[in-house]
Amino acid sequence: MHYILTNKIEDDMTDAILDGESDYLIRIDTLFNEGLSLPSDDIDTPISFTFDEYTIRGNMTDHLNVNSIPGPVVSLKTKTLFEKLNVNNIEYYQLKLRDEFPNGDKEYLIKPKPQIYNNYFIANVAGLVDCVYHERSVLEYFYPPELRNPDEEALTNFSNENNPFANENPNDIDLVTKLVLDETKIDPSLKVFRLFDKPDLLIFHESIVNAIRKDKLSGFVFVPVEEYTDVIKDEEAKENKEPVAVKALTDAEQKEMSKIPEQKEHPSPPKRKFNFFVD
Repeated sequence: MHYILTNKIEDDMTDAILDGESDYLIRIDTLFNEGLSLPSDDIDTPISFTFDEYTIRGNMTDHLNVNSIPGPVVSLKTKTLFEKLNVNNIEYYQLKLRDEFPNGDKEYLIKPKPQIYNNYFIANVAGLVDCVYHERSVLEYFYPPELRNPDEEALTNFSNENNPFANENPNDIDLVTKLVLDETKIDPSLKVFRLFDKPDLLIFHESIVNAIRKDKLSGFVFVPVEEYTDVIKDEEAKENKEPVAVKALTDAEQKEMSKIPEQKEHPSPPKRKFNFFVD
C-alpha cells in the first residue's frame, strides 16, 4: 500500500507556516520537487534562508511547511530515520534557517538575537516511476487527446520538427479525481518516489509511513493513494459561495418604480472612530 505526502498542516493552530527568502536559491533557480538527481557538488551548503518578519511562527515540525522553498524540508531526525531505513534515493541539502524577528511583530526595547536553525534539510527525492494506471484512474491532462492517443495522420503531423510538444510527456497529469497505481511497475526496493506523469506528488510505501508514525515525527500528513483527489470537497465548495445574480428590471418595472415617491434622507449620526492599533 502507498501513501501521498500532502501539503496540509498537521495542526494549523500551532504549527509554523513559514515564508521567507534565499538569495542563493533565487540565483541557482533549482527545483527540488521534480524527481531528478541534482549535481550535488555544484550546490553550496548550508543554504541560507531568512524568514519574513510577519511569517506565521509556531512549532518547528519534522516536516516543515516552508512555502518559499521548492521542495520538502525535513528535520535531522527525519533524515536519520530515512537513512536507517535504507531510503537511499534522497539527496539532502542542509539549510541555515535564520529568524531575525523571533518575537514576530511584537514590540521590544532591545532587538533579540536572531534564532538560527541548522537541523533542517531540503530533501530532493531522485526517482520517477511510470506506474499510473491511466485506464482505471480519473484524470485530466495538460495536453489534448489527439496528442495522447494520436491516429496515423496525427502521428505524421506531430513528427514534424516544429512540433512544440516533441519533447513533452503527453501523459502529464493536470488534475486528479481518482488515482490508481499499477503496483507491478513499482520496484519493491523503492520506498519513496515521485510519479513520472505527475512529479509534484511524493509517494511513500506504507512501511515508511508506519516508521514515521512510530517515531512520532511531526508535520507529516499522509493520504492513501486511493483516497487522494485534487477535487474540492462539497463542504469546502459551500464556503466559496457564488455571487447572486441580480435580475435586470424590465421597462414596465422601471415605470412602476418611478411612481414610488422619493424618501427623504435623514442625516445619520456621525460615526464613532475606533483605534484598532495597540501601542
